[in-house]
Amino acid sequence: LKLLRNAQFVFDPNAPALADGLELGLRQFVLAGGRAQPGPLSGAGLQVESLASWLRRDPDFLASRLGALADTVRHRFAALNTAHLMDGAVVRATTAARAQVHLLITGPSLSHAAYPRLLVLVEEGADAVLVEEHVGALGFTCPVTEVYLARGASLNHIRIDRGGEAGIHLGLVAV
Repeated sequence: LKLLRNAQFVFDPNAPALADGLELGLRQFVLAGGRAQPGPLSGAGLQVESLASWLRRDPDFLASRLGALADTVRHRFAALNTAHLMDGAVVRATTAARAQVHLLITGPSLSHAAYPRLLVLVEEGADAVLVEEHVGALGFTCPVTEVYLARGASLNHIRIDRGGEAGIHLGLVAV
């Protein structure tokens, strides 16, 4: 936290943030600087979509889930992420599905901040693999991942941080 004491970061969701991820052979969904790139993924028991798009289409579905697990009182960086919430990704593995997805989250450029938000829903009987890869961060990355596992659901969540040496990565996973 000492690195953050005198640091100043600009939050510009349109700042360029490009980097290459690992080639994992999985379906890939990209968040650049916290914002979803065009095109939802669907099929084979998997649905991945921009959080902003889902909120516009079906806000009632997410109302009781988004922000319910990430305690913004106990976790100040979850509060910071929530204050900057503009977009992210919703990953949904449907009942009895075997779903696999690679979320590639490109980090902010030098002196910039990014606040990616992920909501993961694994329905009853579903078996999911989620690779959450953070790459290329030179600034401050503050992700929050909220995971809902239904009865009999299984999730193998792998989080990889391949940010730059100058980057600061401080995140929360709440299940």
